[in-house]
Amino acid sequence: MMRRSPPPVAVPANVLTIQGNDSDTASENSGKSNFAMRAKRKKEIVDCSEFNDFKTELRASFASLSKTVEQRFSDVKQQYEEMQKSVQFMSDKYDKILESLQVMEQERLNDKKYIKQLEDKVDFFERKIKATGLEIRNVPSVSQKEDNHESKQELLDIVKNLAQSVNTELQDYDIRDIYRVSSKKESAKPIIVELNSVISKEKILQAVKVYNKEAPKESKLNTINLKIPGTQRPVFVSESLTMKTQRLFYLAREFARDNEFTYCWTSKGYVYLRKAENLPFTRIDCDEDLAKLRRKI
Repeated sequence: MMRRSPPPVAVPANVLTIQGNDSDTASENSGKSNFAMRAKRKKEIVDCSEFNDFKTELRASFASLSKTVEQRFSDVKQQYEEMQKSVQFMSDKYDKILESLQVMEQERLNDKKYIKQLEDKVDFFERKIKATGLEIRNVPSVSQKEDNHESKQELLDIVKNLAQSVNTELQDYDIRDIYRVSSKKESAKPIIVELNSVISKEKILQAVKVYNKEAPKESKLNTINLKIPGTQRPVFVSESLTMKTQRLFYLAREFARDNEFTYCWTSKGYVYLRKAENLPFTRIDCDEDLAKLRRKI
């Protein structure tokens, strides 16, 4: 079979056909590619230089910051160590002060205990001295002198009249001493009578108690019984008490009034309280006894 070539394609007249060498085209394309690669490599070199500078600057910043942080940490650590030393120093000082305070507190308690023992001893001996004493209150002065200072004999007559009024006897030899003591009321200083025996004192006190119990209210022991001129005034007789017992007796009377205790009295230098008839009494030796009694109510 016989093969034929395809017929030539007709080209329009207005189309310009340019023919060239293929090698020239390839050479041109190769040149353009080499130029682009050189430009790209140059740009890459420039970019790497800036990045290296940035890394160097960043490393320097980190190094500076690290150095600053280390320095500050070192300062803080030093301050902490100094503060720790100060706290330890203060703690040691506090321990020493606390120890000293504990020693002082123990010494104070020991001194307080010792002082109380001395006070009790003084009160005991003072109570012994006053064991035979009587105290007569609210008796005006009978002296005719300007200073109202009475003689021993004038005071002795008052006491004798008192004993006679309550139906008992009291002789001169029964009295060891007699005098007035200081008082807020200058016109009626208490009279202290020191007798020669406790028996004589108890006899007078019992006689006064019986007399006042039997006499009408308006006729209880008064200045008329003692033959003292002037307005009638009640007279009170009790045993002579120590300063400590006087204070305790005052507190006991206040306690009895506030807590409705019927009886409050003294006997042989001691203070007693009783809530009501037929109930047991309580002896009051110190303030703590009143506090204990108050807690029981």
